[in-house]
Amino acid sequence: MDDRDKNKEELSWELAALKVRLKKLESIEAERGVAEQELRRSEERFRMAVECLDEGLLITDLDDVVLYVNSRISAMTGYAQDEMIGRPAYELILPSDQWSDLRQRNQQRSEGRSDRYEMEAVRKDGSRFWIESNAMPYLNGAGEVIGTLGAITDITQRKEAERQLQQSLEDKEVLLKEIHHRVKNNLQVISSLLDLQAQYFPDDRIRAAFTDSQNRIQSVALIHERLYSSTDLVHIDMREYIQDLVMSLFSSYGDDISDVALQTDITSLALDVDQAMPCGFIVNELVSNALKYAFADGRKGVLFIGLSGGSGDSVEMVVRDNGVGLPPGFDYQQSTSLGLRLVHILVQQLRGKLQVVGDGGAEFKICFAIKK
Repeated sequence: MDDRDKNKEELSWELAALKVRLKKLESIEAERGVAEQELRRSEERFRMAVECLDEGLLITDLDDVVLYVNSRISAMTGYAQDEMIGRPAYELILPSDQWSDLRQRNQQRSEGRSDRYEMEAVRKDGSRFWIESNAMPYLNGAGEVIGTLGAITDITQRKEAERQLQQSLEDKEVLLKEIHHRVKNNLQVISSLLDLQAQYFPDDRIRAAFTDSQNRIQSVALIHERLYSSTDLVHIDMREYIQDLVMSLFSSYGDDISDVALQTDITSLALDVDQAMPCGFIVNELVSNALKYAFADGRKGVLFIGLSGGSGDSVEMVVRDNGVGLPPGFDYQQSTSLGLRLVHILVQQLRGKLQVVGDGGAEFKICFAIKK
């Protein structure tokens, strides 16, 4: 084979190799075209999804200059999207007194930290609205932080609803305080009428019954007085309440109990009104009974009243005296005394337990669980 034939053969092989490479290039180009087309479709789907979001989407660089906003941001702020691109976000949507705060928050993004916060924003026309921003670091392909990606929600309606709810609560508190005040005053009027009526009866037993009724009314009136003067319209400070109630009872019996000493050990415990009122009635009845019967005929003695938190969420209330004591075989459940019958009913209302000891005086111990 001469040199000419060899050259032809070599050229033929090279041409065949070139054709193979050309087909590969054409295939690669076709695949790239398909990939680019799919990428464009994917980008379009992503853009459409972002534009359809109910939340605003805002992307800024590390200096808080706007790189991208979706149409929801534009609708919130009143700016066209191209008006916002290239301008600092804080200058566009925040009052000037909040610029420094937002710049400090954005500094966290360069440290890789996310943040969620609420703040008042400003529209293009100067009107105010509330936003909630969920801001997170915006990363490049190498995983480096290059800005902030913020999802922004207009919460103006929620804030207005919260404001109206707060105003409604404040209005109801004022109304409830006024109701407590009027109930207390009405109870005091009733008590005064009972006092006037009692003066028309010479019988001491009848007058004593009027006094008992007045004391019961006073125990309720003190509850309403406490609620009226307190910022908490649901709970009663039992220490202050019981001390006031007992002092009122001692005052109502006057000189008849001048030789009775009072001792108290009352924990500062807050109870729901539904439990505080029965407790007040119980203290009223037991203290009244002790002052009337335990120290009869000017007998000297000590009356002790205690209230403490027991184990867990329980309460222990004690009324104890060292007076004449209880008769043998005494059963409070069979007693004909109105006061003790009330105590029995009220302990059941509290779902509590009552223990009675009659040696060396009388002791009444009531235990019940604090209402949740």
